Amino acid sequence: MGPKTCMGLLPRTSNYVIRYCLSSRIDPQGHATRIEYFDFDPAQVNTVVKRIVDPDDHALTFTYANLDLGGGYFKTNFIGQVTDWAGRTVKLGYDVNSLTLTQIVDAVNITNKLTYSFGTAWIQSLVTPYGATTFDHYQIRANHAETRYVTITGPNGAHQRYWYESADSTVPDPLDPLGDGNVVPSGTPFGDSFVLWVWDRNSYHWDARNYDALSTNFRNDPANNPPTSTDRLLGRGRHWMGTYDSFYGTVDTHTLGAERDTSPDGLVEGQLTWYNYEGKIDQDYQGTQILPAVM
Repeated sequence: MGPKTCMGLLPRTSNYVIRYCLSSRIDPQGHATRIEYFDFDPAQVNTVVKRIVDPDDHALTFTYANLDLGGGYFKTNFIGQVTDWAGRTVKLGYDVNSLTLTQIVDAVNITNKLTYSFGTAWIQSLVTPYGATTFDHYQIRANHAETRYVTITGPNGAHQRYWYESADSTVPDPLDPLGDGNVVPSGTPFGDSFVLWVWDRNSYHWDARNYDALSTNFRNDPANNPPTSTDRLLGRGRHWMGTYDSFYGTVDTHTLGAERDTSPDGLVEGQLTWYNYEGKIDQDYQGTQILPAVM
């Protein structure tokens, strides 16, 4: 038997709409993690978590900030402090103008500060006593196509990059950069309904170990130079399934259709893993379950 999710009625006063919220998560062994909420306050509008209690009765307790937005308005549903069962506390600070997280003070009183790209909620840097980590973001959308990436530079100068391509771009190299595809699995309880269209909705990750092996143009100017076939092999590749939306048509999801491990040398392909799901109406669309039925 798999894990079980339980929903419960939110504590409330009379005459307000009944709200259902996640109340517990039970693992296959019967161990339950409980989620407790504050009583519903119509002035608050939002439903906020009071405590999360693990199967050993260890609780994380949440305290909420009271952010003064000016003009008599306050924001009261942002977490200001988290305290564990041993009394250790993490404190969070925010910018009241942008409502972005700007500071984290951990349980041993180490302060971590965040800055953001101007006018956005994209993190630009994370500064700790050990140094600064910077984030270089890029995104472009046109004709239902999208490319976005972030390059991360650590305090020691090491780099990594996340890259994503979506929609009608039909990138030159599919998940298999050789371009001649792979043998799709067959003979499983779910037939031959594994994904077919792997030219689209792909993401890649290059960590500090393989970033320096990327092609010079892609490494130094990714906005104008997409990854080559070898670059894609050097990164961990993932293909994401789509779904149908009555207004937008085919849209992206967070459900994996296939995944390929990093190549050791840019020539030999890493292991390719396929995922299939219950309730699919199309080979390239997600099913009714988020967890795979077959791998």
